[in-house]
Amino acid sequence: MIQAAIKVTAACLLLGTHCAVADECKPNHVDFDVCAFAREVQAKTAPLLPMKMSANVTFINIIAAGPLLSMGVQWSFTSAEIDALIASSQKTPEQFYAAMDAYNKNSICGSQDTAAFVRLGGNAQYIYMTKDGKTVRTIRISDCPAPAR
Repeated sequence: MIQAAIKVTAACLLLGTHCAVADECKPNHVDFDVCAFAREVQAKTAPLLPMKMSANVTFINIIAAGPLLSMGVQWSFTSAEIDALIASSQKTPEQFYAAMDAYNKNSICGSQDTAAFVRLGGNAQYIYMTKDGKTVRTIRISDCPAPAR
């Protein structure tokens, strides 16, 4: 019985997946507390905000809520300016937002610490807002591919 449990745990770790268990803060079999990790990241990051990420993007807030780490990002554009930017980009809105989604997922999954957080049951979320207060896009990352070997 113990050998079977060890094999299941090893398979979960090797495949980069998390296996369902009852506790939302420890939804894995390695006893890693994703809620504590989210709180730690929030506590270290919040005092640094707002943080200019580029000429047009400011990281404005971060919230840890259970296994969720939610980050608020504000563009320096109004919602009308975002619509005009998308229209001039030669992309459909769906293509524009798909590229945003991919960029954010690569950002989370490209970092060893945040990728492990997600693989062990945590979730990262970005909420993009315009300077006039409209929420434009909410992106939630709940899975990361297994690390390359």
